[in-house]
Amino acid sequence: DKYLHCLKASNGRGSWRWRTGGAVTGTPVVDAKHVYFVALDNTLRSLNQGNGHQQWQQGLTMRPQSGPVFSDRLLVVAGISGLHAFQFVDGSPAGSVPVPAEIAITSPPQFLAAAEGEARPIIVVTGEGTMTRFRPTPPMEDMKKPQEPHSLALLGMQLVPDFLARTPPFVEGVKAGSSA
Repeated sequence: DKYLHCLKASNGRGSWRWRTGGAVTGTPVVDAKHVYFVALDNTLRSLNQGNGHQQWQQGLTMRPQSGPVFSDRLLVVAGISGLHAFQFVDGSPAGSVPVPAEIAITSPPQFLAAAEGEARPIIVVTGEGTMTRFRPTPPMEDMKKPQEPHSLALLGMQLVPDFLARTPPFVEGVKAGSSA
């Protein structure tokens, strides 16, 4: 219906709704004051959680494939052309991880923990159902380490048996027994 609906947890009744130019894609994410979501009008939006008033909007240069995800101080949106990061405060672009045309991202990205001083690896599931690992490019490399350690098990993920053999050459090398 091209609306984002906010329902009251106490009774399921509508609290407010926001009309978009296209269907809402994926699951919105929230923090203490805001709701962040994307729609098929190729727009990322931040709304006030209490009253639904728009705080900012950012046009996307790609069609979103899933809802936004939090990655420390950034919002990340997956699109056919890659992963795109935006600032929480105003929606301004903060960097991207390009994805080769032969890989179609079909799920929200998952960010893994990294050693001190290293970029956090990103795991995505492709249209073929395989997991692919990417290393972010600046400025996403500067993202803060998570407060709690992450692992594939904590993310509810596991490596598929043929993952190591099918890792394309443009993807950072993955070794047997590594955390990703």
